[in-house]
Amino acid sequence: MGSPLRELVAGGAGGASMVVVGHPLDTVKVRMQASDGYRSALHCVIRTSRAEGPLALYKGMIMPLGATSAVFALCFSGYEHGKRLLGSGGAPSVREAALAGAFSALYTTPVQAPQELLKCRMQKATGRVTVRAAFGELWASGGLAALSRGFSVTLARDAAASAVYFATYVWTKRELARLPAFRGDDGRASFLGVFAAGAVGLSLSNFAFALFINSKSFTRNSFVIISISSTGSTRSST
Repeated sequence: MGSPLRELVAGGAGGASMVVVGHPLDTVKVRMQASDGYRSALHCVIRTSRAEGPLALYKGMIMPLGATSAVFALCFSGYEHGKRLLGSGGAPSVREAALAGAFSALYTTPVQAPQELLKCRMQKATGRVTVRAAFGELWASGGLAALSRGFSVTLARDAAASAVYFATYVWTKRELARLPAFRGDDGRASFLGVFAAGAVGLSLSNFAFALFINSKSFTRNSFVIISISSTGSTRSST
């Protein structure tokens, strides 16, 4: 199996699993950012489940689930391309990993921005809404320009998060390889070392991610809050 196909399959499988497990929490986050009517995350889960059923927590999952394979493959493809542009042969330095990681956002944002916009619209809906309906209303409100709302913020967010992730991953993997417990027979980081480095990188990248999304103003101003009634009508504000 060739390298690009390997990235697509592995990234798609891992990313899809992450979406299925994490999407309900993402829905809770979006709803709490968009409204002051929830006392806590648990209150949001209980209130949403009682009013709309437990499957309401999976609203908007189709878009990120469908785009995950492409986003993960594009992210790593962009990272490798960035390393080549920097002339990084073999293992990159921490600085090169950060720059190449930031560069990968140019690959992922054209897919990530529109699908997140649709996802957030569907998550904030209080009635039943389909991807087709949400896309149609968004397109009718401004065409391609409407689908590009929040593009620059998403680009900045993904660049920062990817830079932190890849830089942390490279540094942590290199340092863990010096410890016998995390070093393989070939002198490089073992599977456990690679896993640990990825976990640390992901954890720290979430701090950079949170700088852009952990506020109500990001959701309201960048993604346009809407209220979708059970009949499918919308009311928007920018």
